Amino acid sequence: MKVLIVGRGSIASQHKKNIESFGHEAHFLKDTFCGEDNITESSVLDFFESTIDEYEAVIIANASNKHYQYSKIAILNDKKIYLEKPPCLSSDELNDLIDLCKKKNLDVPVGFQLRFSKGIIKLNEIIQEEKNNIISFDIHVGQDLNQWRKGGIDKSSYYANRKSGGGVIYELCHELDLALWMFGKPENYIYELANLSNKDMNIDDFFHSIWKYKNFIGVVHMDMINPVYRRYIEVTISNYKLIWNIENDSLIRIDSYGNKIIYENKLFQRQDLIQRSMSNFLSWVENGDIWLGSFLEESTLLLNFFEKVRNGK
Repeated sequence: MKVLIVGRGSIASQHKKNIESFGHEAHFLKDTFCGEDNITESSVLDFFESTIDEYEAVIIANASNKHYQYSKIAILNDKKIYLEKPPCLSSDELNDLIDLCKKKNLDVPVGFQLRFSKGIIKLNEIIQEEKNNIISFDIHVGQDLNQWRKGGIDKSSYYANRKSGGGVIYELCHELDLALWMFGKPENYIYELANLSNKDMNIDDFFHSIWKYKNFIGVVHMDMINPVYRRYIEVTISNYKLIWNIENDSLIRIDSYGNKIIYENKLFQRQDLIQRSMSNFLSWVENGDIWLGSFLEESTLLLNFFEKVRNGK
């Protein structure tokens, strides 16, 4: 199977490596494009549309503010798409893509790879069973921006500007997706969004929010400033607590009798989630297997949340 990849950054490169490890061909769009030295986005889009029929599937992993344009072309050409998160930056763009998918009878998987964590899957199963007994939750991620831009920060890149998809609520939106997926839409919320440590870039690097539901309270925290990488979920239920941690993808139950490991994988690496997600996508395309992750229409609540936060609501 031949797969075309739009984008050449870190996540696109990981996708290419994984696709090839599963025995398929993977090509970066810009490697196949033989244009002039000063390439315009318009000329790349035209080439993309002219060459797309040569491929069975398309991975869209370029700058977030360009997802919509490339996705629309791929959908109009009836292609199977793996669309990186966030799927786009506005509700209008998302709704247009969803409408096109309905007309074309297509589904579009979205790259929220944390949904492929075995620890989180088990956590979500318990949450759905215990929905009436939940007291609170705390979803947290923090890591200094310089640590995950190991090649150095390019201040001219899309991720250095909130208008093109840079900043904490876009780039770390896995946590928002998980909160909405596991607990649903809150009745209301309050939040603080700020640039605390990257003043030379037009981004926000700190987000802290409290979500109010009918019978419980949640916290979603995301930042790009923590010098020590932390990623965890804590859920307090009537008489016990569940803690998931990215380290070892572990899920632990804590109560008055002690601790119990529900799931743990001491060989776990973060890259495993990207690999599992891509393996599932390829088998979904090739064999019609069930896609276990998020579909495009599930991002409606997320995009609405983006817009309310952007507008200060």
